[in-house]
Amino acid sequence: MVQNTRGVSKMIEKREVPRVPVSMKVDNPAQEKIVFGYARDISKRGIAVNAEIVDEAKDLPMIGDTFSLKFKLPSAPVIITAVGKVTRMDLYDGKPPVLGMEFINLDPEFSVVIDDFVRKILKL
Repeated sequence: MVQNTRGVSKMIEKREVPRVPVSMKVDNPAQEKIVFGYARDISKRGIAVNAEIVDEAKDLPMIGDTFSLKFKLPSAPVIITAVGKVTRMDLYDGKPPVLGMEFINLDPEFSVVIDDFVRKILKL
């Protein structure tokens, strides 16, 4: 957080690539202990998605856990499959956790599709 010349504090974005808000269903084809709901935002490096814990112990995923992902961006021509590694977890009272995940070894074709989608939204 920094202060500008008027003394107003603001957050500084630390991400190296732009991300955009998105509302799309994300599936976990392997159904391993967690079911994904809707994505909140995406960049060519990763995705933030609402998650529902479905294993019997209701254990939250750990930072570093990996999950299979499958989704289709609005107006994109392909279904994207990827592996996401949990890099952050946002917890809110009474709501499912939001997992921030970094794409691992994303297919270059899918990276281009995501980057094109982001650029279109940002009008770059």
